[in-house]
Amino acid sequence: QDDTLVRFFTGETPLRGAELRRVMRESGDEEDPGLLECASALEFLDEVVGDAVADLPETLGDYRILGVLGRGGMGTVFEAYQESLERIVALKVLSPHLTSDPRMRKRFRTEAKANATLHHQHIVPVFGFGEASGYMYFAMERVDGISLDKHIANGRRRREAVLEPKDAAARFAGVADALHHAHRRGILHRDVKPGIVLVHPDGSLALA
Repeated sequence: QDDTLVRFFTGETPLRGAELRRVMRESGDEEDPGLLECASALEFLDEVVGDAVADLPETLGDYRILGVLGRGGMGTVFEAYQESLERIVALKVLSPHLTSDPRMRKRFRTEAKANATLHHQHIVPVFGFGEASGYMYFAMERVDGISLDKHIANGRRRREAVLEPKDAAARFAGVADALHHAHRRGILHRDVKPGIVLVHPDGSLALA
């Protein structure tokens, strides 16, 4: 299994689940449960972000695309390098099939503008908005951490208690205050869930 993974991930083969399954067949490892799990995960990733990655240009305006961070209901979030200010950002790009829809374009712009009006230590700040090469996007702070759902899943895999109840309550007080800050400004977050709560390396939480 280790030899198969090393050849696959260090070779010139594209990282696709179907390709890994081919390599597994050639290596006689097609029944290996660990490799099957890897192949299934790659196929899922390809299904979720494959089209957006394949068609996206290397640069969008001032931003050079570095990789994929995740995907939401309206688009994909990429890690990008802002050339003018020499910094790493998270770039949310509206899905190509929604760009031609005037209602979705307006909603995406409204989301960016609403986020940009909020200034709170537990809200991921928005830096800018733009359109280039037929894509609409806005840039946010690149949080050096993972989403809460992944943080919880990692703890469960290690069979560890992710957060003690009192600790969890103390940390989520910041998220609750962030939501209150938005509500006082007439902004309602309609998709609050663990996937949009980001965990900083120091354990503090930020709402995206």
